[in-house]
Amino acid sequence: MRRTGCAALFPLLCGIALILSGCTPLPESKAAGPATPHAATTHAPAPSEAARKPASSAAPADVTVAPLPQGIIGTGTLVLSDGEADGTVTFTSEGGWATARLNGFTTVKTGQLDLSLSPYPARVPCDADRYNFVMNPLDAETKTWSLPMMDGTPFGTDPTYIKSVALRADTDAGKPNPAHCVYPVLATATIKWSIVPTRIRFTVADHGPRAGATGVVTVARDAPSTYTVAQGDTVAAIAARLGISAAALYFLNPYAGALDPDQAGAAANLTYGTVLNLALANRGAPPS
Repeated sequence: MRRTGCAALFPLLCGIALILSGCTPLPESKAAGPATPHAATTHAPAPSEAARKPASSAAPADVTVAPLPQGIIGTGTLVLSDGEADGTVTFTSEGGWATARLNGFTTVKTGQLDLSLSPYPARVPCDADRYNFVMNPLDAETKTWSLPMMDGTPFGTDPTYIKSVALRADTDAGKPNPAHCVYPVLATATIKWSIVPTRIRFTVADHGPRAGATGVVTVARDAPSTYTVAQGDTVAAIAARLGISAAALYFLNPYAGALDPDQAGAAANLTYGTVLNLALANRGAPPS
């Protein structure tokens, strides 16, 4: 399986490839992603009584995301498949770009190396096959990757939802391996971020369907879990139904640039059927 090159479609974002693949780990490892209980579907016309409140009681919520500082913003120790440590990865922020650099990592692999940024913990089966952003192209001499800090990219807002990285070789795609992964993993690292935490002052609650927000809400552990965009929905109406600001909705779904309230015309890009995350615990991990 190969990614489709983005240079012809999006020259500005040629360094970004969004990978969503269908790797199927062994049954005992199936729940390796964020712990999310099976959600019960609540159809829009009848939200649960526990979550329902009068629409007039929904007060605007807020979220304050601190700008990324210049310099080092995150680090991690690279661990090989045999459990041995082999170098580190360092993330820096400078001039509107986020850069990842490998330090002390050795490999006999040739060709392009890809660094996958994942919202899942490290060392899960087929790390490099799961939902992730891939930073490329690689500077082979210095082993560095860069991404612009743009909306809809991992560094467009608070990047702390990125829990781990996985390093893989492009030439290994599809080769037989014990884990039966599309991309065998060379090394993984858990990222420790050193940035100011986002200030959260909101609680998601379903205040009932309304014009521009007639989609389906699912509930897990007595709290809204996901929202499925319906035809004619708008960002403002969805946020109002949930009792939060548009900024908070975007914070919960940092990979969805169409939700960014500061991006002109973004709301027009809402796609019917898109499933949005509503749980802080699952921030950055696309609902399934």
